[in-house]
Amino acid sequence: METKKFYQKCGSMLKDVKEKKTGIKTACYKTQMPGKYMAVLSNILRRYSVLEKVVNVLGDKIRCKYASIVLCYEILYGCRRENMKFNKKLVKEVKDAYASLGIEEKKIEREKEVAYLRLNTLKADRSMVSTLMLEETIIPDVYKVLEKVNWSKLKSYNEGCFFIQDLSSCMAAHVLSPPKNSVVIDACASPGNKTTHLSMVMENTGTIFAVEKDVERFKTLREMVEKSGAENITTIHGNFLQVSETNSGEILAATHILVDPSCSGSGLHPEEEKDQQRIKSLVNFQIQILDKAMGLPNAKKVVYTTCSLYEEENEHVVLECLKKHPQFEVVEALPQWRKRGVPGYAFSDLVVRCDAETETRGFFLACLRRKSSER
Repeated sequence: METKKFYQKCGSMLKDVKEKKTGIKTACYKTQMPGKYMAVLSNILRRYSVLEKVVNVLGDKIRCKYASIVLCYEILYGCRRENMKFNKKLVKEVKDAYASLGIEEKKIEREKEVAYLRLNTLKADRSMVSTLMLEETIIPDVYKVLEKVNWSKLKSYNEGCFFIQDLSSCMAAHVLSPPKNSVVIDACASPGNKTTHLSMVMENTGTIFAVEKDVERFKTLREMVEKSGAENITTIHGNFLQVSETNSGEILAATHILVDPSCSGSGLHPEEEKDQQRIKSLVNFQIQILDKAMGLPNAKKVVYTTCSLYEEENEHVVLECLKKHPQFEVVEALPQWRKRGVPGYAFSDLVVRCDAETETRGFFLACLRRKSSER
């Protein structure tokens, strides 16, 4: 029954994403298992055109298009153990429909998805994951996982001793690198991976104001903070754009700000059709958020990130905000990282881009520093 509910929920979310009622990232992080939903929906979107054709072949046998697409994905591409749960007649019908399209070779075209583990040094040390096959990355305490692991069965995972977090996502806190006892703002904090990583970097000192305006995502943030064991995070249910009006005193003393606003999520599902109208709306919002952060009176360093591949949401946003705040400059982030920004900007070689070629999810990062401040 739980599996059935999961598929039904996936179908509902897929419908909303395809009808442009929401983005995949927003939809997934409103659930209790964002990682699980993200993995399934991202893979479905990569194969959507094929799955839609299979559903069309099935014709009258289909009651709900989107739920059926999810089931077809699981039957054709899911793990064997899950496949065994389906009605044998249904499995045969789906596979026959797929075969009739003459695209059997597509079944073996599976992208290798790399998993990364961030050790939570607030609760554990390297010995906690010593039995796992891991490889060090350029980010301290973040490892590439070299074996397939059922994380839900590991007590250490369930207790928050480590988190499964993409390497690209782990770059933000590392690059911002606030000193111990700093005052920090995470402007769009949910689900809390980057927030709790910041707490690690600061060794649980100082204060991190984690701001999130969406009520469901705020609940996810609170749960993540509690699970991590972080004690220096103050969660705020509110809009960062009104932060100076709703909060006073210490929050305006923040010197380091992380800005990871809502975006298209194209780095998570690059095959999805680009929605120009939605991109335009997102860009306006992203500029407002970054502008607000750079305008805070004591801001010394601001890191701007998105999980988007689109230039409009990345380099363009940074350029527009630099025009408004000439007291800031882009400084080089992660010098050892080979993939850089879109050519044509003065800061193209200073910003970071990630994608499948770098064995990460699509991601963008820019580090902005007040010119009178030290790194």
